[in-house]
Amino acid sequence: MITHDLATGFTLALDHRALIQGALKRGHIVLGQTIFDDALQESYLLYAQTWAHSQLELKQFNPFIFQKIVWRALDWWRAQAAHRQIIHDSFLPQQLAVNATTANIIDHWLAVEQLVPQLTRLQLIILQQHYCQGLTLKHLAAKLKVSERYLRQQRARLRQQLRLE
Repeated sequence: MITHDLATGFTLALDHRALIQGALKRGHIVLGQTIFDDALQESYLLYAQTWAHSQLELKQFNPFIFQKIVWRALDWWRAQAAHRQIIHDSFLPQQLAVNATTANIIDHWLAVEQLVPQLTRLQLIILQQHYCQGLTLKHLAAKLKVSERYLRQQRARLRQQLRLE
């Protein structure tokens, strides 16, 4: 029989990486997303802590912990989506964010729409994959084979352009 302590829980968590990653995937958190690494570490910790407080056999424990990680992943995903919405909303100039009229908001988005064709290919990729899909600059830099510093500079230029200053 396997002991129910924290050290054994961590060992089992490492032995069941596929289960943990599958649960994260079911919870809509996949490799390449900004929260993946943190969610993976939290899932290992959750697995070990739950094992230490559980009296279930491994055969019964794994389906239980799978569902628990899925629920936690969905909570993380919702929190990340709310965070992305805050970032999205920060593109609006300050005067539009406070007591904005519908006409002003429409005028702003029309201006942004006209700006999009002027963006470089890299800026469009940053806008789509970093801001909309949540890909980290680190992963995006590796994917595009450019430095992360260069992408940060491009992101800063993109922010300036989107603020329409």
